[in-house]
Amino acid sequence: MEFNNIVINAIVSGTVAALVSGIFQLVDTRNGSDYQRWQYFDSRKVDEYFVALEAYSTLVNSLYDLGAAMSGRKSPDDCEELDEKQEMIDRDRRGSEALETAFIALRNAALASTRLDLLGSIRAREDFTCVQKVYDDYAREVIEEVKRDGIFRASSFNSMMVKMNNSIARLVDNAKVDLGL
Repeated sequence: MEFNNIVINAIVSGTVAALVSGIFQLVDTRNGSDYQRWQYFDSRKVDEYFVALEAYSTLVNSLYDLGAAMSGRKSPDDCEELDEKQEMIDRDRRGSEALETAFIALRNAALASTRLDLLGSIRAREDFTCVQKVYDDYAREVIEEVKRDGIFRASSFNSMMVKMNNSIARLVDNAKVDLGL
């Protein structure tokens, strides 16, 4: 009888030890997979912030190209020489290419900020909204200026670029906070 109790105790303690070991292994595996998941999300955030910053950089460069194309521009009808007309046509082409690049960059920035928002970065959506507002306000102002007298004003462009660069600097600062840098 005593031998049977020893065997039963050995079987029970072996079973309990195996269960406890299995539970610890499950908890450890779960914690490991949680850690890997968060590590994956953090690496995705870093990638998406770089995509967003690249899109914003492209946007700023295209806006500078637009400003350069429009600066000193006349209507081709006001040009007396053939070279002047060709220069104005080239400026129009460069300006439209810059606008197209700006639209694509804004779309890419919007997609990146949406992906960042899905990864838990609320600030990225807010920062994109600020950049979009600066761009929209500037576009509205330029349209009003052109309707009024057909003149592109560098002062409104320069003011917009200051606001745009400040908005992008804010994005960089918020990215650092979000990523814990």
